[in-house]
Amino acid sequence: MYQLNKHIVQSEYWDKIKSSTGFVVVNVSGLVCTLNKIPLIQSYIAYVPKISPCKIDFDKLKQVAKEENIIAYRFDVPFVIKDASDKRFLEFDKYMRETCVKSPTDTFTKYDILLDLTKTEDEIFANFKSKTRYNINYAIKNDIQVEVAQTDADFDEFWDLMLSTAKRQHYYIRSREFYYNVWKIFKDANIGEILIAKYKNTSLASWFLSFYDGVGNYMYGGSSTQHQNLQASSLLAFESIKLAKARNASVFDFWGSDKDLSNPLSKFYGVTKFKLGFGGEVVEYMDSYDFVVNKTYYKLFILSYKLFRKLVDLIR
Repeated sequence: MYQLNKHIVQSEYWDKIKSSTGFVVVNVSGLVCTLNKIPLIQSYIAYVPKISPCKIDFDKLKQVAKEENIIAYRFDVPFVIKDASDKRFLEFDKYMRETCVKSPTDTFTKYDILLDLTKTEDEIFANFKSKTRYNINYAIKNDIQVEVAQTDADFDEFWDLMLSTAKRQHYYIRSREFYYNVWKIFKDANIGEILIAKYKNTSLASWFLSFYDGVGNYMYGGSSTQHQNLQASSLLAFESIKLAKARNASVFDFWGSDKDLSNPLSKFYGVTKFKLGFGGEVVEYMDSYDFVVNKTYYKLFILSYKLFRKLVDLIR
């Protein structure tokens, strides 16, 4: 069983990041809650992702809800693996079911890939798929270099790779300012690094890593379409895993997996297959829950959300 403690998005560092980049954040008895305004009314949904099993002060949540016009708190994908043999999961899931309602949607992916870092580096490498080991050695043979970002110019290389990847693959990312603030705050606290894989001074791939409470996280990344045959991303991932282990992480979190591993047409099939080459295990986290404070507004919010999703599906 993996040792999962407090997730980085429930840390004081994440609280500082969100607060410094224009978000409204309230900290309620140690829970980092980001307030998302509901259109047309002066009320909010409090987004509370990745909480760990704990005794929640629901009376305090109600008090803050009245002060901040919060209609519900969304505990999005708690940082607890869904495992019927795990007492920790069973007790917390029961606790949440007794006090909350199931959320209609998840923001964080419920499926993830975790890699055990308690083994030796040689044992970890030996457990990679043979194709992955070959690709890593091929990148080394072709003189791919992996460097740690130190300057603003290095950050810009990461940003350019992530931005071009997002445009190419049609997914949403936040502003440059947001990621720059994350990098600065994490780097100053010695809990984050950006690694860049280069070939002859040309940046080919980059990963943004964090290290918090025993877990190394791949958080963001991007890659170039140049020199893809040189397997820079494979070496980059291996160096990221080694760095996490050197930072005393016992687990490496690949930050998401496709749900359907049997469907090659699935949106994230390719990236999931790449991640699985490093010997990790697919896990499913427990369900998301909403703690409802204002039942009338919450019902209207859920109804509006369902209608919105139907409209989006029709447009597609």
